[in-house]
Amino acid sequence: MSGKARLSKTILEMKFMKKTRDKVLKAEESEQSCSMYSSEITKKMLTGSNLIVEPSYVPCEDLLIGRFSFGGMNPELERLLLKEQAGKINANLEQEKEMIKDVTDDKMALQYTKFQKTLSNKYAAQERKSHGRAKDGKIQKPYQKNPKFKKEYS
Repeated sequence: MSGKARLSKTILEMKFMKKTRDKVLKAEESEQSCSMYSSEITKKMLTGSNLIVEPSYVPCEDLLIGRFSFGGMNPELERLLLKEQAGKINANLEQEKEMIKDVTDDKMALQYTKFQKTLSNKYAAQERKSHGRAKDGKIQKPYQKNPKFKKEYS
């Protein structure tokens, strides 16, 4: 057990030792639970350093905070709101500039049409080859009239 001196049960059961008894019981329970789950609980879990507590949902929902003015009732507030919105738009534009495309849309469309032509030529050639063949793989000639056969009309 631990190196601390422990009080006897009889002393802890006395009326004036109630608070001390509760503290000792709580310490023993926490010690037992730590020993039971010591393999599963990490130090980071105990400190809770990876949790971020946000007291309000306003930043999560991107809500506007503060006073508003509509219809020109308070032009100063409207001007401040416009400046704030312009700042957000500029920030979004800067983020978009960082994500510049490597290939322009025109180059991509040109490459796609070349690819499409290549594929259509490939399948057209296969069709031409297989068009002259029957299902059994023999070469089938186009329909020709038998010169010996003459149809007589009555």
